[in-house]
Amino acid sequence: EGIPYRMAGFHSDITDSKLTEDALISQTALQTILMDISSKYININFNEIDSSINESLRQLASFVGADRSYVFDYDFKRNICNNSFEWCAEGIDPQIDQLQNVPTEAIHWWVETHIKGDSLYIDDVDALDDKDPVKDILQPQGIKSIITIPLMESENCVGFVGFDFVKSYRAYSDNEEILLRVFAEMLVNVKHRADLERKLIE
Repeated sequence: EGIPYRMAGFHSDITDSKLTEDALISQTALQTILMDISSKYININFNEIDSSINESLRQLASFVGADRSYVFDYDFKRNICNNSFEWCAEGIDPQIDQLQNVPTEAIHWWVETHIKGDSLYIDDVDALDDKDPVKDILQPQGIKSIITIPLMESENCVGFVGFDFVKSYRAYSDNEEILLRVFAEMLVNVKHRADLERKLIE
């Protein structure tokens, strides 16, 4: 009578081992993408920066299964944020034109999270309080799950990179968030370099 139980336990061990193996393969693949992006950013020409950022957004969004990826810049002098880069999967409506001059006071807790240097992950947008203005912004875009990672220059938050899931819900692992934070640091560096070169040209 004990054999089926032992077999079930053995099957469970195999399943757990397979899940761990799949997670490691996925993590390694994501690291490979980040190394490729890093290499491109290091050797990039000034006039290729925008297209390279868009391509890196496509690469990462496609890998994690996101339907939309983007970069926002915070302008705390004017208390607004602007969508500066965006990639959308086929069949997903772009939002970049509608997401300009968004008042930061309308998304206060969202902004405060980023200012602290913390990522913001919402696994189910519909579960947000109906009175939450963040829900009013995300729901019309059809977003089911979302993760945003702050762009930090030293201790100052200058924006965030985000990934929207419209067609399905998505849970994130700690390792994925860590690797996306690495990407956020790359973005800060390449955007900083672009700003310096732009000022030199001016």
